[in-house]
Parts: sequence; C-alpha cells; structure tokens
Amino acid sequence: MPNFTPREKEIIKFLLKGNTNKAIAHELGLSDVTVKKSLKNIMTKLHVDNRMKLAMVISRLSLD
Repeated sequence: MPNFTPREKEIIKFLLKGNTNKAIAHELGLSDVTVKKSLKNIMTKLHVDNRMKLAMVISRLSLD
C-alpha cells in the first residue's frame, strides 16, 4: 500500500463519503486547489487516472 500522508488520509475519508473537492476543502479548512493537488498525488501513488477509479481502489484499502 502506498505511504499516504495524514492529510491525504483525511481527504480520502471524505472522498469515500462522496464529498466534492469544495466540500472537502470546506471541512478541512483548505483551498479547493490544495484538495485537487492532494487528490492528484493520491491518484499518482495508486496509478489511477480518474476519481471513480480512485474511489474504487481506495475503498479496497485499509487506511489504518
């Protein structure tokens, strides 16, 4: 499993709940751009190219 930062793990949890980038940014006190960049980094680590594939892959991972 890739080594996710604590922030990436937070973003992943919100993503799995179906939150938009804007909602994630609001909940975590971040900018939309920061969330988008973090999601791009997560997708790179998991070798996926879109949000749907990302959600499918991370739903199978244990993030503990």
